Amino acid sequence: MKKNKILLIVLVVGIIVLGIVIFIKSQAVTETKRLGNGENTNHNETSSSSEPSIQNTELSNTNQSSLAKNQNDESFIFNSDLKALREKYPDGVIYTKLSEAKLSKAQKDDLAKNFDNLNRYGSFSGGKITNEFSNLDKKRAALKEEKPLDFKPINTDGLVPDLKLSGKWYSGAINEGKYNSLYRLYENQDGSTKFEITEMYLNPNNSAIVEVFQESLNHNVNNVPMTIETLRNENGQDIYNVHFNYNNRYYSLSTENMNRTQVENIINQITK
Repeated sequence: MKKNKILLIVLVVGIIVLGIVIFIKSQAVTETKRLGNGENTNHNETSSSSEPSIQNTELSNTNQSSLAKNQNDESFIFNSDLKALREKYPDGVIYTKLSEAKLSKAQKDDLAKNFDNLNRYGSFSGGKITNEFSNLDKKRAALKEEKPLDFKPINTDGLVPDLKLSGKWYSGAINEGKYNSLYRLYENQDGSTKFEITEMYLNPNNSAIVEVFQESLNHNVNNVPMTIETLRNENGQDIYNVHFNYNNRYYSLSTENMNRTQVENIINQITK
């Protein structure tokens, strides 16, 4: 009887400890996001495997989850570090130099090449189309889908009043069943003019942090530092890509067949 009581107590304590660990892990984002070249610099994606590649915003985990005790301990330390980091940077953004980044030499060399392309040719890719306006059929098919978000997205209809909302996609980290990133696509009637925008919420309750390389910043609107890329599609139409952080949000947008003045007006409306 005494042995059974001891086993019962051990079992109860074990359940309580497991519950605490699960609770702690649910309160912290197990990812670090790194921005600056428009591409993933890490390995595992936070979104589902069925999600299409949304331009420049598929940011990934650096912390690998495991049920092993020692890796749970490491995860706890990692999440604690993220929380302390978010407290130090309350807006969720760290601006850093490439030379100070904790990356391998090969990664730094690759990023340095992208930054050089930005300075020389106006885009990280050196003028080549990459993820702009990709997987549009899938995004158009999801237009009427309504999924819960852990933030209130801005009203993007007023940014491009001459275009109609034609696509949508939910992505990013899932907090209590709610997504933290929303993609929206706008087009004119014949599809010759397009505008796409992804808005990702940097939830302070989840210690969300993004790291932005100073070398990638080449523009400023309303005192908001940002990256603007310029390139052309196969029909010679202008494409502009813009990436910036503002008001606990990370924004990534692209325009096709719109001029620079129209792009500046869109950015100004978001950051005013």
